[in-house]
Amino acid sequence: EPADGTWYYFSYTRGMMQTLSSNSAYNEAINKIKPDKRVSKVKDKPDFEYLLSTDRAVKNFIKKMSPPAPDGQ
Repeated sequence: EPADGTWYYFSYTRGMMQTLSSNSAYNEAINKIKPDKRVSKVKDKPDFEYLLSTDRAVKNFIKKMSPPAPDGQ
């Protein structure tokens, strides 16, 4: 979270990067790119595709990274 209330989520698996943010302009910028153009090609680096993730994936990530609740709560 670079600022209060603003967050960016990234997940990378097997050549696929998923991203989502509370910043709607960021999400819109990704969404405006045609799917066949959402590929990063950098010399001497593996290519990867990127796309918007889901709210559910973000919630699952937060749940996974959160400390367990104390016993009895």
